[in-house]
Amino acid sequence: MLRLKPRALGVLVGLLTLCAGCYSNPFGGRGGDDDDDSATGGDDDDSAQGDDDSAPGDDDSTPGDDDSTPGDDDDTTAPFSEYDDFDENNITWLHTDVSAWDVTSTVTGAHINYTELCVYHTMAGLWPEVLGIFPEEPTAPMEGNMWIIARVDGTWYAATFDYLRPGGECKYEDYSPAGEGPGPSTFGALPLSTWLPQTGEPVWMFLSTVARHEPLGPLNERSDYVQLIWP
Repeated sequence: MLRLKPRALGVLVGLLTLCAGCYSNPFGGRGGDDDDDSATGGDDDDSAQGDDDSAPGDDDSTPGDDDSTPGDDDDTTAPFSEYDDFDENNITWLHTDVSAWDVTSTVTGAHINYTELCVYHTMAGLWPEVLGIFPEEPTAPMEGNMWIIARVDGTWYAATFDYLRPGGECKYEDYSPAGEGPGPSTFGALPLSTWLPQTGEPVWMFLSTVARHEPLGPLNERSDYVQLIWP
């Protein structure tokens, strides 16, 4: 049996102690490591944490990106939008064609409600009076006519619908939705005589010297046109 001297024995113990930290696990990893399947603690899943098949919010469609735009099913065409085709050169005249008459009066205002229709103009009370228009009132003076221009089946028609006494600018009838409107007063001028205005419908109006029947009077003059929206 080998016997070591005390000094040699101390040196040997020191060497063994020094080399204890150099011990390597033959199955991988340093001494003291857990024998896990993976080297990184907690990385047990097949994929990195949060690494699912799609990014958060990465669904098949963008929010709000549906096949139709909100409101697509609604009819967005404004009522009477086609009425913006008014052209004074394309009016069909059912009474006297006054398109070439001198425009000597300017409309200064107009309004309509359920009981009153007024067109104010600068020649009110200044046009010459005409007598003998109504046989039952041969001396009743008339100054002019009030006109309506309305769109029927895509065509703009113009007709007188009342007479104006000297200085007259307003007419008082039933202009409510339940009323007949000015159509029956056009003296049988089809199609306006059977036309019924609708609430919100654009119409045009103007005034002239007497133009419906003879005698027409000494002057052939009119005002400019003004648009009104039917109540």
